Amino acid sequence: MGETSIDRSYYPPISKDIESWQRDYTPGPLTQDEFYQFFEDGFVIKHNLLKQDQLEATIHGIERAVDELAQELYQAVRISLVKNQIY
Repeated sequence: MGETSIDRSYYPPISKDIESWQRDYTPGPLTQDEFYQFFEDGFVIKHNLLKQDQLEATIHGIERAVDELAQELYQAVRISLVKNQIY
């Protein structure tokens, strides 16, 4: 298991849900240590899980979704474009 410990008392409602999701480990894409780390820390880092072309397709999909949302917000005057200024 990971050495990092998360104080779940800070998020009591979700920690109860997470505890109810946990099942016994069965072999799969995660090792047994990674499986238990997920329920302890809330995440697991898996290196080289996806191929580069899979990542690129995902990145492009996210970029499209962000662009579409930005256009919708701009058209609804919820955001504005100010060149060379960061807020």
